[in-house]
Amino acid sequence: MPHARRSAFTLIELLVVIAIIAVLIGLLVPAVQKVREAANRMSCSNNLKQLGLAIHNYESTNGRLPPACYTPIADYNPPDPVAPPANQPNRSLQALLLPYVEQESLHKLFDQTQDWRQSGQNRNAVNTPVKMLTCPSAPGGVRTRSFQSTVGGAGTVTGTVTDYVTCVRVRSTVNTATLMGTIPSGYQTFLQPNVQASIAAILDGTSNTVAMVECAGNPDLYEMGKMTGSGANPAAAIWADHRNAFVFDGCDPATPAGSQTTTATQPTRTRALNCTNNSEPYSFHSGGMNVVMGDGSCRFVKESITIGQFVALLTRDAGEAYSPD
Repeated sequence: MPHARRSAFTLIELLVVIAIIAVLIGLLVPAVQKVREAANRMSCSNNLKQLGLAIHNYESTNGRLPPACYTPIADYNPPDPVAPPANQPNRSLQALLLPYVEQESLHKLFDQTQDWRQSGQNRNAVNTPVKMLTCPSAPGGVRTRSFQSTVGGAGTVTGTVTDYVTCVRVRSTVNTATLMGTIPSGYQTFLQPNVQASIAAILDGTSNTVAMVECAGNPDLYEMGKMTGSGANPAAAIWADHRNAFVFDGCDPATPAGSQTTTATQPTRTRALNCTNNSEPYSFHSGGMNVVMGDGSCRFVKESITIGQFVALLTRDAGEAYSPD
């Protein structure tokens, strides 16, 4: 009987198949990355949405908006903020919002009558991961920071950081050439240190005023899309830290690494977003960042927004009319 001839792939056919597979993978990977980033951006937006709703739930319960933080005057001057009310220990907006963001167990653990660095239960509380305060696009997932403290029990305080913060004022060194109006003096943003403001004070309208923004990637220092210092961000704040609100002045994209907010002069500050996460708005989303407005709605602000336009969104009563949509 004649033997049947065995069929097989030739080398050329095999190489063609491998080439086709490589091309398909090359097309598929970017698509998968885009889908993943779209999901992360949506999850990040949802985190901010929950924080925005929590601010309104706080207002409904207390009749006033929450303060940006309870803080000593010296931690936010100049200019000096209003002095903190009596019997209000230092803590952040995020700490005040715990019972309004479905963090009841953490709220019970965190003692609101004590400084957030106080020994014992508060130090345990701040070391508890809070996933909704972390942007899923930021590298490293839930991240921690440690520092030495003499408040409460002396020693090391370790806690998880937040990627979402509020602005307390616009610095006078902002690039004034870009502004759409005159910046009111003092603390002129949606939330203020030590003050439970009225919604009626938001004269520009809650839908035109930013409540919270992204400042992601802490405690690592990021500048212009690159990490320039591991654990080196001086503004990296634990979620309960009363100092995790920021003062906006924009940044200079040409300033050397490590000096974005310290050496940039007023005329060279030409970028509002994604220049550095050292006390400035910073996101890992392509082309811009998520923000939550005073009415609780979430918007995606494009990276191309000017400093003047972003200042118009931050100030609550300067009379500028600007919408990021």
